[in-house]
Amino acid sequence: MTPTAEYTEHRYPGADPADAHKYLAPVLRRLVAGESHTRLLDLGCGNGSLTAALMPEGCDVDAVDLSSTGIQNAKEAFPKVRFHCLDVTGRLDAIPGFGSFDVVTSAEVVEHLYLPRHLARNSYQALRPGGVAIFTNPLPRVLEKRRNGLDRETGCSLYRPWDGGHIKFWSRRTLTRLLEEAGFRVERFVGVGRVPLLWKSMILVARKPAPRPGSGNPAS
Repeated sequence: MTPTAEYTEHRYPGADPADAHKYLAPVLRRLVAGESHTRLLDLGCGNGSLTAALMPEGCDVDAVDLSSTGIQNAKEAFPKVRFHCLDVTGRLDAIPGFGSFDVVTSAEVVEHLYLPRHLARNSYQALRPGGVAIFTNPLPRVLEKRRNGLDRETGCSLYRPWDGGHIKFWSRRTLTRLLEEAGFRVERFVGVGRVPLLWKSMILVARKPAPRPGSGNPAS
């Protein structure tokens, strides 16, 4: 999230998993484990509970969130992960090895951001050519859209008489467009939670293109 006047820190009471982790974690673990990797970056890690659940054996993991209480709890509960209290839409190139990560994950984050393109850009820049980004996003039902006063076309809230929370809702089409604008090639869609077509969340898997053999021009 962005540290501006609009930013309201989410304060975590501990390092317990959220309810959404019950249906997100098993699928995300399989997707992460299916990649050839040694380094993982989690953008918007909250209290670190989902990050820790995704760690493959021997994987080198960094994670980022702007909540100071979330990062403090994460560091105490999951010492094997390097946690950074940073804005996921700000500059992240101070993270060691930025630009060489094999996998970037961002779970239930993009809908909270005023600057979602910056998250997509940072995800792309964090990866090595051929690396993969895995984004998840809640899928609102019709009644939820009406209750939150959302514009049908953009998914943006028209009026929100509260601080924080979900300020944008994304469809498969709009989230795909966001990632493609950043340079990714979206490879896979997965619906999770509830029953097909009434999923609670979606997962998009997108890859940073690798240079063509003999081209001599690495993706950047």
